[in-house]
Amino acid sequence: MTRTSTPIGRRIERAIFYHEMRDPENCLINLFPAIDATAKKRAPPNTGVGKRIKDFIGNEEGLISIIGTNNLIQGMEIEGITFAEAIYKYGRTSVLHEGQLDPRLDFSGGDVSIGHTWSLNRDYLYGMICAVILAPENREEISPSDYRLIVSGKDWTLGTMWGERRQYITHIRLLWAQPELNF
Repeated sequence: MTRTSTPIGRRIERAIFYHEMRDPENCLINLFPAIDATAKKRAPPNTGVGKRIKDFIGNEEGLISIIGTNNLIQGMEIEGITFAEAIYKYGRTSVLHEGQLDPRLDFSGGDVSIGHTWSLNRDYLYGMICAVILAPENREEISPSDYRLIVSGKDWTLGTMWGERRQYITHIRLLWAQPELNF
């Protein structure tokens, strides 16, 4: 019996494809529905889409930053805007309503620079993709593709990563020799 991708799995496969093609807008067009579907599983009933997405990104900021910068960054707020608000406002809202990223959010740089413009490297997109894949709520998701992802120095197969956040945390704790690290 052939296993087919679930809706979140299909969106993630497309997000990975566009990430590899260095196309952040199409990556986000596919990624945000996967983030929302995952966040919907986590959030209380009747939570609005904006709150769901911002809460998910905010809760996963540590994991996203580890993949994005190889540093743990949590609770980032610049000029009154949190990381989750910047991603939602300048990324999700702009891409889905205007068809392009807001100029205040950029994923093309190699270095991270945050101020009026949130200039993040491409690995931040990879971090958001991995946050969806690793979310415990997505343990039953399916993606039969043979994508191999190198995440924090470890070679993972997409099909075996679904819902494995604890395994990733254990990997980072061992890699950084910090057994009490939480994110």
